[in-house]
Amino acid sequence: MNAPDTPPLVDRERARAVLRALRAVLGWELPDEGWQEVGQLVADLAEAVRTSDTDLVDELTADLETGGWRVTRLGAADDDRVTSGKRKAPTPAPVRERVVTLIHVLDTTSDRNGGPAGGPTAGPGRR
Repeated sequence: MNAPDTPPLVDRERARAVLRALRAVLGWELPDEGWQEVGQLVADLAEAVRTSDTDLVDELTADLETGGWRVTRLGAADDDRVTSGKRKAPTPAPVRERVVTLIHVLDTTSDRNGGPAGGPTAGPGRR
């Protein structure tokens, strides 16, 4: 297990998958309870990355990518922003901070381990 200040040990391909999922989260709109679940997933994912638990990283990344939420992209029509009478909102500040922090950790660590995880092979418009 890594010490708290030790960089995570995830390979570049795995880091790319996590980064794609995290960057997608920043464009979602969800009801409050959806954001609570996403926030917990991101916290658990950060811990799994920190401890290099690659099986859990894969599982949590898949959960994040395929969660049962009805996601609305930012800029969608107003009718799409209400589900079952619950108003959807963009990423709340605490969740956004967790996501951005984990993105930074993965980008920084990947730089040290042979190049950016979100480099040119990650697709257009992605870092």
